[in-house]
Amino acid sequence: MVSFMKILLIMLLPIGLMAGPGRTFCKVCAPKEDAFSLLAEDLGRLDPPLFINEIMASNDSTITDSESEYDDWIEIYNAGDESIDIGGMYLTDNLGIPTKWLIPDNVPTLTTISPKGFIVIWADDNEGQSGLHASFELSATGEDVGIFDRDGTTLIDSIIFDEQHADISYGRYPDGTDNWRYMVLATPGSKNISIYQGVVEEPKFSRERGFYDESFYVTLNCETEGATIYYTLDYSEPYGGEHGESNGTVYTEPILITETTCLRAIAYKYGWMSSKVVTSSYIFLDDVLKQPRYPEGFPQRWGNTRADYEMDPDVVNNPDYSPAIKEDLKSVPSVSIVINNDDIFGAEKGIYANPLGRGEQWERPASMEWIDPNTGDHFGVNAGLRIHGGPYSRQNNPKKALRVIFRSKYGVSKLEFPLFPDTEVDTFNTLALRSIWNYSWTGHCGMDGSHHADYLRDAFARDTVRDMEHITPYGRAIHVYINGLYWGMYIMTERPDERFVADHLGGDKNDYDMLEAPSGWGASTVMEIIAGGEQARQGWFTLFDLADENLASSQAYQSIQAYVDIHNMIDYMLMIYYTGSRDAPVFLGDSYNPRNFYVVRRRDPAGPFLFIPWDTEWALEQPTVNRVNVVGVYNPHYLMDRLAANAEFRIVLADHIHQHFYNEGTLTRDRTTQRYLDRADEIFGAIVGESARWGDYVRPSQPYTRVDWQNEVNRLVMQYFSGRTETVIEQLKRRGWYPNVDAPVFHVNGSYQHGGYKPLM
Repeated sequence: MVSFMKILLIMLLPIGLMAGPGRTFCKVCAPKEDAFSLLAEDLGRLDPPLFINEIMASNDSTITDSESEYDDWIEIYNAGDESIDIGGMYLTDNLGIPTKWLIPDNVPTLTTISPKGFIVIWADDNEGQSGLHASFELSATGEDVGIFDRDGTTLIDSIIFDEQHADISYGRYPDGTDNWRYMVLATPGSKNISIYQGVVEEPKFSRERGFYDESFYVTLNCETEGATIYYTLDYSEPYGGEHGESNGTVYTEPILITETTCLRAIAYKYGWMSSKVVTSSYIFLDDVLKQPRYPEGFPQRWGNTRADYEMDPDVVNNPDYSPAIKEDLKSVPSVSIVINNDDIFGAEKGIYANPLGRGEQWERPASMEWIDPNTGDHFGVNAGLRIHGGPYSRQNNPKKALRVIFRSKYGVSKLEFPLFPDTEVDTFNTLALRSIWNYSWTGHCGMDGSHHADYLRDAFARDTVRDMEHITPYGRAIHVYINGLYWGMYIMTERPDERFVADHLGGDKNDYDMLEAPSGWGASTVMEIIAGGEQARQGWFTLFDLADENLASSQAYQSIQAYVDIHNMIDYMLMIYYTGSRDAPVFLGDSYNPRNFYVVRRRDPAGPFLFIPWDTEWALEQPTVNRVNVVGVYNPHYLMDRLAANAEFRIVLADHIHQHFYNEGTLTRDRTTQRYLDRADEIFGAIVGESARWGDYVRPSQPYTRVDWQNEVNRLVMQYFSGRTETVIEQLKRRGWYPNVDAPVFHVNGSYQHGGYKPLM
């Protein structure tokens, strides 16, 4: 009697023989014959007859490991007639490094594959868990996987795969053949039985996303023959179904666009994997300038906050701004966020209405589009969206900060685009869209935050550390739109994590430990683990244990340098002293606690911690403020205080002070002033849009305008930057960290020279 599985196999054979998107390297190339003879030939020739048979590089909700975690996985198939123990062989996600992970050779109960059997290995970089866990993860953007024999050089089998999809496995059909297909049903640990006939191509739009002044028609098409296109205009993701159900409209004729519109489309075909949702935002600035207080279809409250969507007519119609306001709204790139209205504003699950929600459960699928009218660059990508920031800004700021996370379950696991022109890094896992709460027109903190709003303090601090040649997030000003409504000027920055560090310092994300200072969710001195586990935090505590030793001794000074990069820490603290930052650390309870910085180190062997600045907004306040005397606990101020007992450290510190505070150094008046004004020039036009959107939030009768912003910029230039360098030098001298005598200088050929070469006479 013929089995059901064999009937299903015969029925699907023509589909299974179609070429898949991946490329396989095997000992035997697949002949162009029927699958049964192909399978028989392969099984007879391979020794050992092992196949990488199925993979899932984006496991979001399919299957969990022993720790109830959804991790990537790799299935290996034994096509032979005898059991095979794969212990002692190697598995790798880089064919150039065959011995990346040694399969344990002392647990045959886990590593023995029965005849015609399967074994699943978790690719989660967590070898400490029970079961088989490889020392690497899979990339949903595509990479290679190989299994090598015990000699570490003989390739048994491999697969080079392209982009993968969330909860869709990619496997051989039939098992052990050279035909790779996407699976309708993932079958880790068992026979592959059901495949998609293909992947539907994404719909194409006849008009590019961007800014428009006149009405036009958009046509949609899909290169997959027989596919149906569904589209929506209400910000929701369209979808099609096997039985015809859909929340979208079937595309049959060109779509007329007469106003700001967010068009979303998907292509569907029965038996095929549907395309991704694609989005194109068409922004009419005439609509933006008339944006009402309560647009139709949007709620009048966001949780406990009164909603306000209006572009203030007092700014829009002001003759000082109206002639150029459209150009101001195109002076920096725009990011258009399109998301189901209920997912962002809904009372129960909307992230804007429930801003204190943290974690992935408060992350919503959305589209992010990049529109740069100055360069013509644009793209659209699906991603996850969260509210970003500490509890106070989340609750009290109507212009909430946002975080965009790229995951393969939405589209791509990493955005690849040169967002920041002053760096070669062009891949990003996470972006923060910083609303700037302190010293903004929706903020409050400090010395009358709205009245002294400049939106530049944090950017200036990061730029300063970068000019000192240390790692720090890049950022730039952008305009943000949410579901076609203008939301204001934001500062888009990289968000530090282990991937960010690897992109800037080299290597792999698994090469680094990373900690974040407490972010404001309560008074604490315990650093939050970003990468590396508890040993990363233990290294931080060891650093402070060493700081409590007698650091005057040379031996103690040498020992502590294994845990902190002295040069990086000094420069970071000189930035803090210069900006007068009072939020890194912050005074909580009875001491200055760590706040608003990251530390990172090489993991193996463990290297010294580097400091990365973050959220330096309470800064550039009073030009005479003194932060040199601050000490506190578990923060770099404390380390500076303790290390100052060492004579060698004091020499290094004095050298850094001389380097940065003298002779056109990073913290001299001209350099700091120009650094600040460069950022001010960047947002000179964009600040008008921010004024129209939020300038009336705390002062409805007289909205803040660019005049107010310019007054604050001028105040900082004239009152802060003009004398801050000399003020901090005096503070450092009084602290005993810099001598009262001037350093010697070279006078060469009638001019002063600070380093470099002198020609021989």
